[in-house]
Amino acid sequence: MIFIDEVDSLCGKRTEGENESSRRIKTEFLVQMDGCGHDTKGLLVMGATNTPWELDEAFRRRFEKRIYINLPEESSRADMFGQKLADVTHTLSAEELTELGKCSYLYSGADIKTVTKEALYMPIRKCQGATRFMEIADGYWTPVSPSDPSPGCKDMGMYDVPAGKLKEPSVSFGDFMQALSKQKPTICEEDLLRYEDFTEKFGQEG
Repeated sequence: MIFIDEVDSLCGKRTEGENESSRRIKTEFLVQMDGCGHDTKGLLVMGATNTPWELDEAFRRRFEKRIYINLPEESSRADMFGQKLADVTHTLSAEELTELGKCSYLYSGADIKTVTKEALYMPIRKCQGATRFMEIADGYWTPVSPSDPSPGCKDMGMYDVPAGKLKEPSVSFGDFMQALSKQKPTICEEDLLRYEDFTEKFGQEG
């Protein structure tokens, strides 16, 4: 199997002013896709692109199936968030993961990865901005509210915590909601309409 990512960069529309070497590469690619002089039995060529309308008509014909992979559905987005948190200490419940799936409409898998990364930084930022810490088990310190009256609390900054004894808070649902407010989806409704129009003309649903 041969997989070509961003296939539009190689198989884009040919133009009159195009560089000669670029045209030769495309021509050779077309010849090879036709299997000229070669046995292509057992060979599968796949390509991926975010701009299928940029493909040259000749290349589009040679990709026999043009499959539209839609954005993940609500339940799939919730599962993605759960998978990203599999090895992370967090406080999110199943219900909160479901809510994240609802709140992330139009988010792609890459967008969800970005949101998760942003949320994972939140506990570190809380530690950096904290002015009061509380001592917990085994001599570790964790940030608390400046007005927290609990025993074991002490006014100090993150760099006053003994080396190796900082315990950052667990990632929470609030961290993800804050990350969602900062990281907007990279796809809009207009983009989806363009993909659907191309699929209606040349492709099929995945």
